[in-house]
Amino acid sequence: MSRVSGFSSQRGFSLLEVLLAGFILFLVLSSMTLVYRGAVLSSAKAESAITFTSSIMPIKQLVADRLRVQGGETLSGEGRYGNLNYVWSGKITHRGYYRLPDDPSTRVTYTLARIDMRVIDGGMVRDYAFSEFIW
Repeated sequence: MSRVSGFSSQRGFSLLEVLLAGFILFLVLSSMTLVYRGAVLSSAKAESAITFTSSIMPIKQLVADRLRVQGGETLSGEGRYGNLNYVWSGKITHRGYYRLPDDPSTRVTYTLARIDMRVIDGGMVRDYAFSEFIW
């Protein structure tokens, strides 16, 4: 019968293997943390952009209503919509009229205006230009 030494019969991991496994685990966890952080930041930016963009049409409508009411060749103004501040200027580019096909004696006038608008939300500033048909 042969005798087996006490150390050779034990099974387990060496210190080097445990350190290497710990290092690999650290790398995986830190890379996953960076991916998660990037996803959270991207989500916050997307939410901010959606909020910003979804407010443009109501602001545009407010400006168009003001142009309709006040008239004049050039107008400007500013206002606040939610958390957004906006500044705008408008200029009439064309005035005209048309007759209704059913009633040629009725004349409907219309105006075409160019509107430049700057919308500000904290550090984010966006410029918009659009034409508005007013009748």
